[in-house]
Amino acid sequence: MGGCSSSDLTSTQNTSPVLSNNEIDLIRSSWGPIVDSGLKETGTYMMTRLFTQHPELKKLYSFAKNLENEEEMMSNELVNTHGEKLFTTIGTAISSLDDMNSLIPILVQLGSSHRKWGVKEEHFETVGGVLLDTLSDGLKEKFTPEVKQAWLKFYNIVSINMKSEFFERQQDYDFDEYNVSVFFISQSIATNLLICFQICKHEPKCAYLTFKSNKCSLYTKYAFYIKKYDQSSAFYTRLSTFDLKGLVYYWPVFNYSTNDIVSRADLYEPVNAVFISNRLCIPKSAISLSAGYYKLPSRNYFDEDFTLMAWIRLTNTSYFQRFLDCGREEYKTLFVSLSDGLTNRPYFSIYNGNTFSNLVVKSNNRLEIGVWYHLTFILKNKIGFYYRNGILDKYGELQYPINNSETVCFLGRSLFPQNDPDASADFDDIKLFNRALDDDEIHREYHENF
Repeated sequence: MGGCSSSDLTSTQNTSPVLSNNEIDLIRSSWGPIVDSGLKETGTYMMTRLFTQHPELKKLYSFAKNLENEEEMMSNELVNTHGEKLFTTIGTAISSLDDMNSLIPILVQLGSSHRKWGVKEEHFETVGGVLLDTLSDGLKEKFTPEVKQAWLKFYNIVSINMKSEFFERQQDYDFDEYNVSVFFISQSIATNLLICFQICKHEPKCAYLTFKSNKCSLYTKYAFYIKKYDQSSAFYTRLSTFDLKGLVYYWPVFNYSTNDIVSRADLYEPVNAVFISNRLCIPKSAISLSAGYYKLPSRNYFDEDFTLMAWIRLTNTSYFQRFLDCGREEYKTLFVSLSDGLTNRPYFSIYNGNTFSNLVVKSNNRLEIGVWYHLTFILKNKIGFYYRNGILDKYGELQYPINNSETVCFLGRSLFPQNDPDASADFDDIKLFNRALDDDEIHREYHENF
Protein backbone atom coordinates (compact mmCIF):
# COMPACT_ATOMS: atom_id res chain seq x y z
CA MET A 1 0.00 0.00 0.00
CA GLY A 2 2.16 2.82 -1.28
CA GLY A 3 5.63 1.66 -0.10
CA CYS A 4 8.14 4.16 1.30
CA SER A 5 11.35 4.43 -0.70
CA SER A 6 14.84 5.08 0.66
CA SER A 7 14.76 8.50 -0.93
CA ASP A 8 11.63 9.28 1.09
CA LEU A 9 13.42 8.31 4.28
CA THR A 10 16.45 10.49 3.58
CA SER A 11 14.70 13.43 1.97
CA THR A 12 14.40 15.32 5.24
CA GLN A 13 17.93 14.67 6.49
CA ASN A 14 19.13 18.08 5.37
CA THR A 15 16.17 19.98 6.78
CA SER A 16 15.86 21.32 10.32
CA PRO A 17 16.25 18.43 12.81
CA VAL A 18 13.65 20.04 15.07
CA LEU A 19 9.95 19.30 14.55
CA SER A 20 7.60 22.27 14.30
CA ASN A 21 4.59 22.53 16.61
CA ASN A 22 2.32 21.69 13.68
CA GLU A 23 4.36 18.58 12.85
CA ILE A 24 4.22 17.44 16.48
CA ASP A 25 0.42 17.91 16.47
CA LEU A 26 0.10 15.86 13.26
CA ILE A 27 2.16 13.01 14.70
CA ARG A 28 0.30 12.93 18.00
CA SER A 29 -3.16 13.17 16.45
CA SER A 30 -2.37 10.33 14.04
CA TRP A 31 -0.85 8.26 16.84
CA GLY A 32 -4.15 8.18 18.75
CA PRO A 33 -5.90 5.76 16.35
CA ILE A 34 -2.84 3.48 16.45
CA VAL A 35 -3.05 3.33 20.24
CA ASP A 36 -6.79 2.64 20.01
CA SER A 37 -6.21 -0.28 17.66
CA GLY A 38 -3.73 -1.82 20.13
CA LEU A 39 0.05 -1.39 20.31
CA LYS A 40 0.59 -5.14 20.58
CA GLU A 41 -1.58 -5.90 17.57
CA THR A 42 -0.08 -3.16 15.39
CA GLY A 43 3.45 -4.01 16.51
CA THR A 44 2.94 -7.69 15.68
CA TYR A 45 1.55 -6.72 12.27
CA MET A 46 4.63 -4.59 11.56
CA MET A 47 7.14 -7.24 12.71
CA THR A 48 5.39 -9.88 10.60
CA ARG A 49 5.47 -7.59 7.59
CA LEU A 50 9.15 -6.86 8.20
CA PHE A 51 10.12 -10.54 8.37
CA THR A 52 7.97 -11.43 5.39
CA GLN A 53 9.26 -8.70 3.11
CA HIS A 54 12.85 -8.85 4.38
CA PRO A 55 13.55 -12.40 5.61
CA GLU A 56 17.29 -11.64 5.76
CA LEU A 57 16.59 -9.58 8.89
CA LYS A 58 15.27 -12.57 10.82
CA LYS A 59 18.85 -13.52 11.69
CA LEU A 60 19.07 -10.40 13.88
CA TYR A 61 16.30 -11.76 16.11
CA SER A 62 16.98 -15.11 17.76
CA PHE A 63 13.26 -15.79 18.14
CA ALA A 64 12.53 -15.25 14.43
CA LYS A 65 15.18 -17.36 12.74
CA ASN A 66 13.01 -20.46 12.35
CA LEU A 67 9.67 -18.80 11.64
CA GLU A 68 8.55 -19.78 8.14
CA ASN A 69 5.20 -18.08 7.44
CA GLU A 70 2.92 -15.22 8.48
CA GLU A 71 0.73 -17.43 10.65
CA GLU A 72 3.70 -18.59 12.72
CA MET A 73 4.93 -15.02 13.06
CA MET A 74 1.57 -13.54 14.07
CA SER A 75 1.03 -16.19 16.74
CA ASN A 76 4.57 -16.21 18.13
CA GLU A 77 4.64 -14.80 21.66
CA LEU A 78 8.11 -13.30 21.30
CA VAL A 79 7.14 -11.55 18.06
CA ASN A 80 4.09 -10.18 19.88
CA THR A 81 6.22 -8.98 22.79
CA HIS A 82 8.84 -7.36 20.62
CA GLY A 83 6.24 -5.66 18.44
CA GLU A 84 4.48 -4.24 21.51
CA LYS A 85 7.79 -3.08 22.97
CA LEU A 86 8.69 -1.36 19.69
CA PHE A 87 5.44 0.58 19.52
CA THR A 88 5.59 1.42 23.23
CA THR A 89 9.03 2.94 22.60
CA ILE A 90 7.62 4.95 19.70
CA GLY A 91 4.87 6.20 22.00
CA THR A 92 7.45 7.23 24.61
CA ALA A 93 9.38 9.15 21.98
CA ILE A 94 6.22 10.90 20.80
CA SER A 95 5.38 11.97 24.35
CA SER A 96 8.87 13.51 24.66
CA LEU A 97 8.82 15.55 21.45
CA ASP A 98 8.50 18.79 23.42
CA ASP A 99 11.80 18.10 25.17
CA MET A 100 14.34 16.80 22.63
CA ASN A 101 17.25 17.15 25.06
CA SER A 102 15.70 14.47 27.28
CA LEU A 103 14.71 12.27 24.35
CA ILE A 104 18.02 12.22 22.49
CA PRO A 105 20.13 10.47 25.21
CA ILE A 106 17.49 7.70 25.28
CA LEU A 107 17.79 7.27 21.52
CA VAL A 108 21.58 7.31 21.76
CA GLN A 109 21.60 4.43 24.24
CA LEU A 110 19.02 2.56 22.16
CA GLY A 111 21.22 2.96 19.09
CA SER A 112 24.24 1.72 21.00
CA SER A 113 22.45 -1.48 22.02
CA HIS A 114 21.19 -2.08 18.48
CA ARG A 115 24.72 -1.67 17.15
CA LYS A 116 25.89 -4.49 19.42
CA TRP A 117 23.14 -6.73 18.04
CA GLY A 118 24.46 -6.34 14.49
CA VAL A 119 22.07 -3.67 13.21
CA LYS A 120 23.59 -1.75 10.29
CA GLU A 121 22.84 1.65 8.79
CA GLU A 122 20.84 0.32 5.86
CA HIS A 123 18.55 -1.59 8.22
CA PHE A 124 17.11 1.66 9.56
CA GLU A 125 15.78 2.66 6.14
CA THR A 126 14.27 -0.80 5.70
CA VAL A 127 12.53 -0.70 9.07
CA GLY A 128 11.43 2.89 8.46
CA GLY A 129 9.78 1.93 5.19
CA VAL A 130 7.86 -0.90 6.84
CA LEU A 131 6.82 1.39 9.71
CA LEU A 132 5.39 3.99 7.33
CA ASP A 133 3.57 1.31 5.35
CA THR A 134 2.13 -0.03 8.62
CA LEU A 135 0.92 3.44 9.57
CA SER A 136 -0.56 3.89 6.10
CA ASP A 137 -2.47 0.60 6.40
CA GLY A 138 -3.72 1.48 9.87
CA LEU A 139 -4.67 5.12 9.27
CA LYS A 140 -5.92 4.71 5.68
CA GLU A 141 -7.23 8.05 4.36
CA LYS A 142 -6.03 9.82 7.53
CA PHE A 143 -2.44 9.18 6.44
CA THR A 144 -2.35 12.34 4.36
CA PRO A 145 0.76 13.67 2.60
CA GLU A 146 1.21 16.18 5.44
CA VAL A 147 0.97 13.44 8.08
CA LYS A 148 3.37 11.25 6.11
CA GLN A 149 5.89 14.08 5.83
CA ALA A 150 5.72 14.73 9.59
CA TRP A 151 6.32 11.03 10.32
CA LEU A 152 9.20 10.97 7.82
CA LYS A 153 10.87 13.81 9.65
CA PHE A 154 10.18 12.24 13.04
CA TYR A 155 11.64 8.90 11.95
CA ASN A 156 14.72 10.57 10.54
CA ILE A 157 15.26 12.36 13.83
CA VAL A 158 14.98 9.03 15.65
CA SER A 159 17.17 7.08 13.25
CA ILE A 160 19.88 9.71 12.85
CA ASN A 161 20.62 9.27 16.55
CA MET A 162 20.67 5.50 16.29
CA LYS A 163 22.22 4.61 12.96
CA SER A 164 25.63 4.67 11.30
CA GLU A 165 27.91 6.55 13.67
CA PHE A 166 26.43 5.76 17.05
CA PHE A 167 27.21 7.84 20.11
CA GLU A 168 27.59 6.48 23.61
CA ARG A 169 27.19 8.55 26.75
CA GLN A 170 30.11 8.46 29.21
CA GLN A 171 28.66 9.54 32.53
CA ASP A 172 30.72 11.18 35.32
CA TYR A 173 33.60 12.23 33.08
CA ASP A 174 34.79 15.40 31.43
CA PHE A 175 37.97 16.55 29.69
CA ASP A 176 40.86 18.20 31.48
CA GLU A 177 40.40 21.91 30.75
CA TYR A 178 44.09 22.58 31.31
CA ASN A 179 44.97 20.38 28.33
CA VAL A 180 41.91 21.03 26.27
CA SER A 181 43.64 23.11 23.58
CA VAL A 182 45.75 20.17 22.45
CA PHE A 183 42.88 17.91 21.42
CA PHE A 184 40.12 20.47 21.05
CA ILE A 185 38.59 20.94 17.58
CA SER A 186 35.90 23.60 17.85
CA GLN A 187 32.99 24.97 19.85
CA SER A 188 29.67 26.21 18.45
CA ILE A 189 26.17 27.01 19.61
CA ALA A 190 23.58 24.22 19.30
CA THR A 191 19.97 24.43 20.45
CA ASN A 192 19.88 20.74 21.35
CA LEU A 193 22.04 17.63 21.57
CA LEU A 194 20.84 16.31 18.21
CA ILE A 195 22.27 19.33 16.42
CA CYS A 196 25.53 18.82 18.33
CA PHE A 197 25.65 15.22 17.04
CA GLN A 198 25.09 16.52 13.52
CA ILE A 199 27.96 18.98 13.89
CA CYS A 200 30.24 16.17 15.07
CA LYS A 201 29.23 13.88 12.21
CA HIS A 202 30.18 16.54 9.68
CA GLU A 203 33.65 16.91 11.24
CA PRO A 204 35.83 13.91 10.21
CA LYS A 205 38.19 14.32 13.17
CA CYS A 206 35.41 14.46 15.78
CA ALA A 207 35.55 11.49 18.16
CA TYR A 208 34.10 13.04 21.34
CA LEU A 209 31.76 15.86 22.18
CA THR A 210 30.36 17.64 25.18
CA PHE A 211 27.09 19.58 25.28
CA LYS A 212 26.81 22.17 28.04
CA SER A 213 24.53 25.22 28.16
CA ASN A 214 23.88 24.94 24.41
CA LYS A 215 27.61 24.88 23.68
CA CYS A 216 28.72 21.98 21.50
CA SER A 217 32.46 21.21 21.92
CA LEU A 218 34.24 18.72 19.65
CA TYR A 219 37.41 16.74 20.41
CA THR A 220 39.73 14.41 18.52
CA LYS A 221 40.05 10.68 19.25
CA TYR A 222 43.11 11.24 21.46
CA ALA A 223 41.21 13.40 23.95
CA PHE A 224 40.26 10.17 25.69
CA TYR A 225 43.64 10.27 27.39
CA ILE A 226 42.95 13.62 29.08
CA LYS A 227 39.55 12.70 30.49
CA LYS A 228 38.96 13.30 34.18
CA TYR A 229 36.41 12.16 36.73
CA ASP A 230 33.59 14.67 37.28
CA GLN A 231 30.28 13.55 38.79
CA SER A 232 28.43 16.53 37.35
CA SER A 233 29.52 16.00 33.74
CA ALA A 234 29.30 13.62 30.80
CA PHE A 235 30.71 13.37 27.31
CA TYR A 236 29.65 11.43 24.21
CA THR A 237 31.79 9.01 22.23
CA ARG A 238 31.36 8.69 18.46
CA LEU A 239 31.85 4.94 18.33
CA SER A 240 32.66 4.53 14.64
CA THR A 241 35.86 6.60 14.79
CA PHE A 242 38.02 4.13 16.62
CA ASP A 243 39.70 2.40 13.74
CA LEU A 244 43.25 3.66 14.28
CA LYS A 245 44.17 2.25 10.85
CA GLY A 246 47.35 0.57 12.01
CA LEU A 247 48.54 3.29 14.41
CA VAL A 248 50.35 1.28 17.09
CA TYR A 249 52.44 3.95 18.84
CA TYR A 250 51.74 7.65 19.21
CA TRP A 251 53.72 10.21 21.20
CA PRO A 252 51.72 13.47 20.77
CA VAL A 253 53.87 15.40 23.29
CA PHE A 254 51.73 17.76 25.36
CA ASN A 255 51.73 19.36 28.79
CA TYR A 256 55.19 18.05 29.75
CA SER A 257 54.22 14.53 28.68
CA THR A 258 56.14 12.15 26.42
CA ASN A 259 53.72 9.28 26.97
CA ASP A 260 52.65 6.97 24.18
CA ILE A 261 48.85 7.12 24.27
CA VAL A 262 48.19 3.97 22.20
CA SER A 263 50.49 1.23 23.55
CA ARG A 264 52.02 2.91 26.63
CA ALA A 265 55.58 2.82 25.31
CA ASP A 266 56.39 6.03 27.16
CA LEU A 267 59.69 7.82 26.47
CA TYR A 268 61.93 7.90 29.54
CA GLU A 269 65.32 8.90 31.00
CA PRO A 270 65.82 12.08 28.97
CA VAL A 271 69.29 13.56 28.51
CA ASN A 272 69.68 17.24 27.57
CA ALA A 273 65.97 17.51 26.81
CA VAL A 274 63.47 20.27 27.55
CA PHE A 275 59.87 21.02 26.61
CA ILE A 276 59.14 23.91 24.27
CA SER A 277 56.20 25.32 22.31
CA ASN A 278 55.38 23.31 19.22
CA ARG A 279 54.85 24.48 15.63
CA LEU A 280 51.33 25.65 16.60
CA CYS A 281 52.75 27.76 19.46
CA ILE A 282 51.16 25.51 22.10
CA PRO A 283 53.41 25.65 25.19
CA LYS A 284 55.11 22.54 26.57
CA SER A 285 54.06 20.51 23.52
CA ALA A 286 57.33 19.60 21.78
CA ILE A 287 60.65 18.03 22.79
CA SER A 288 63.88 19.96 22.26
CA LEU A 289 67.12 17.95 22.35
CA SER A 290 70.48 19.69 22.58
CA ALA A 291 72.93 16.86 21.92
CA GLY A 292 70.39 14.75 23.80
CA TYR A 293 68.10 11.76 23.59
CA TYR A 294 65.28 9.70 25.13
CA LYS A 295 65.06 5.97 25.68
CA LEU A 296 62.14 3.89 24.42
CA PRO A 297 60.91 0.74 26.23
CA SER A 298 62.09 -2.58 24.79
CA ARG A 299 59.56 -3.53 22.14
CA ASN A 300 59.53 -5.05 18.66
CA TYR A 301 58.65 -1.73 17.05
CA PHE A 302 59.61 -2.75 13.49
CA ASP A 303 58.85 -6.07 11.89
CA GLU A 304 57.63 -5.86 8.30
CA ASP A 305 55.91 -2.91 6.60
CA PHE A 306 55.70 0.26 8.68
CA THR A 307 55.24 4.04 8.58
CA LEU A 308 57.18 6.32 10.93
CA MET A 309 56.42 10.04 10.94
CA ALA A 310 56.93 13.15 13.05
CA TRP A 311 57.22 16.92 12.98
CA ILE A 312 60.94 17.71 13.29
CA ARG A 313 63.02 20.89 13.36
CA LEU A 314 66.82 20.84 13.23
CA THR A 315 68.45 23.27 15.63
CA ASN A 316 72.04 22.47 14.70
CA THR A 317 73.99 20.49 12.13
CA SER A 318 75.30 17.30 13.68
CA TYR A 319 77.14 14.35 12.14
CA PHE A 320 74.67 11.54 11.32
CA GLN A 321 72.30 12.72 14.07
CA ARG A 322 69.44 10.34 14.63
CA PHE A 323 65.70 10.58 14.60
CA LEU A 324 65.27 6.97 15.77
CA ASP A 325 67.63 4.03 16.19
CA CYS A 326 66.31 0.63 17.29
CA GLY A 327 68.14 -2.70 17.34
CA ARG A 328 69.98 -5.38 19.22
CA GLU A 329 73.48 -4.06 18.53
CA GLU A 330 75.42 -1.77 16.20
CA TYR A 331 75.06 -3.79 13.00
CA LYS A 332 71.64 -5.25 13.72
CA THR A 333 69.51 -2.17 13.79
CA LEU A 334 66.98 -0.04 11.98
CA PHE A 335 67.86 3.61 12.05
CA VAL A 336 66.51 6.85 10.67
CA SER A 337 69.01 9.69 10.44
CA LEU A 338 68.29 13.39 9.99
CA SER A 339 71.61 13.97 8.28
CA ASP A 340 73.84 11.99 5.96
CA GLY A 341 77.13 13.06 7.47
CA LEU A 342 76.94 16.83 7.86
CA THR A 343 74.62 17.40 4.89
CA ASN A 344 71.31 17.67 6.81
CA ARG A 345 69.86 15.30 4.19
CA PRO A 346 67.73 12.58 5.87
CA TYR A 347 68.23 8.94 5.15
CA PHE A 348 67.41 5.54 6.65
CA SER A 349 68.61 1.98 6.45
CA ILE A 350 68.28 -1.47 8.03
CA TYR A 351 71.30 -3.53 9.07
CA ASN A 352 70.91 -7.27 9.57
CA GLY A 353 74.55 -8.42 9.64
CA ASN A 354 77.97 -7.51 10.85
CA THR A 355 78.69 -4.68 8.41
CA PHE A 356 77.06 -1.57 7.04
CA SER A 357 74.32 -2.19 4.50
CA ASN A 358 74.59 -0.79 0.98
CA LEU A 359 70.80 -0.51 0.87
CA VAL A 360 69.90 3.00 2.00
CA VAL A 361 67.35 5.66 1.12
CA LYS A 362 69.06 9.07 0.98
CA SER A 363 67.39 12.39 0.30
CA ASN A 364 68.95 14.84 -2.13
CA ASN A 365 67.34 17.78 -0.33
CA ARG A 366 68.66 19.50 2.78
CA LEU A 367 66.63 20.31 5.86
CA GLU A 368 67.00 23.96 6.80
CA ILE A 369 67.98 24.80 10.36
CA GLY A 370 65.11 26.27 12.39
CA VAL A 371 62.29 25.08 10.07
CA TRP A 372 59.58 22.59 11.09
CA TYR A 373 59.15 19.70 8.61
CA HIS A 374 56.71 16.81 8.56
CA LEU A 375 58.95 13.80 7.80
CA THR A 376 57.66 10.33 6.93
CA PHE A 377 59.67 7.13 6.51
CA ILE A 378 58.00 4.01 5.07
CA LEU A 379 58.99 0.43 4.37
CA LYS A 380 56.71 -1.44 1.96
CA ASN A 381 57.59 -4.71 0.21
CA LYS A 382 61.32 -4.10 0.84
CA ILE A 383 61.14 -0.63 -0.71
CA GLY A 384 61.89 2.37 1.48
CA PHE A 385 60.13 5.70 0.92
CA TYR A 386 60.91 9.13 2.34
CA TYR A 387 58.33 11.95 2.30
CA ARG A 388 58.85 15.59 3.21
CA ASN A 389 55.77 17.69 3.99
CA GLY A 390 53.46 15.10 2.48
CA ILE A 391 55.37 14.80 -0.84
CA LEU A 392 57.49 11.81 -1.90
CA ASP A 393 61.14 12.86 -1.88
CA LYS A 394 63.11 9.62 -2.35
CA TYR A 395 62.69 5.84 -2.54
CA GLY A 396 64.91 2.81 -2.91
CA GLU A 397 65.44 -0.84 -2.06
CA LEU A 398 65.80 -1.86 1.60
CA GLN A 399 65.46 -5.09 3.56
CA TYR A 400 63.20 -6.30 6.33
CA PRO A 401 64.66 -6.56 9.85
CA ILE A 402 65.71 -10.16 10.61
CA ASN A 403 65.67 -11.52 14.17
CA ASN A 404 65.70 -7.96 15.36
CA SER A 405 63.82 -7.72 18.64
CA GLU A 406 64.78 -4.05 19.16
CA THR A 407 65.94 -4.50 22.72
CA VAL A 408 67.65 -1.08 22.55
CA CYS A 409 65.81 1.88 21.10
CA PHE A 410 66.51 5.62 21.22
CA LEU A 411 64.98 8.86 20.09
CA GLY A 412 67.89 11.11 19.15
CA ARG A 413 70.75 8.69 19.93
CA SER A 414 72.72 6.30 17.72
CA LEU A 415 73.70 2.73 18.49
CA PHE A 416 77.12 3.95 17.29
CA PRO A 417 77.50 6.62 20.04
CA GLN A 418 81.29 6.63 19.77
CA ASN A 419 80.97 7.86 16.17
CA ASP A 420 77.63 9.70 15.94
CA PRO A 421 76.72 12.49 18.39
CA ASP A 422 73.29 12.79 19.93
CA ALA A 423 70.62 14.85 18.21
CA SER A 424 70.17 18.60 18.30
CA ALA A 425 66.60 18.87 17.06
CA ASP A 426 63.00 19.42 18.13
CA PHE A 427 60.35 16.68 17.90
CA ASP A 428 56.57 16.63 18.05
CA ASP A 429 53.64 14.39 17.16
CA ILE A 430 55.58 11.15 16.60
CA LYS A 431 53.57 8.29 15.10
CA LEU A 432 54.37 4.70 14.15
CA PHE A 433 51.99 2.56 12.05
CA ASN A 434 52.31 -1.19 11.47
CA ARG A 435 51.56 -0.76 7.78
CA ALA A 436 52.58 1.41 4.85
CA LEU A 437 50.33 4.44 4.47
CA ASP A 438 49.43 5.52 0.94
CA ASP A 439 50.06 8.94 -0.62
CA ASP A 440 46.62 10.31 0.27
CA GLU A 441 46.93 9.25 3.91
CA ILE A 442 50.38 10.81 4.23
CA HIS A 443 49.13 14.03 2.68
CA ARG A 444 46.22 14.12 5.14
CA GLU A 445 48.55 13.51 8.08
CA TYR A 446 50.69 16.44 6.95
CA HIS A 447 47.68 18.76 6.73
CA GLU A 448 46.15 17.68 10.05
CA ASN A 449 47.27 19.17 13.32
CA PHE A 450 46.71 15.93 15.25
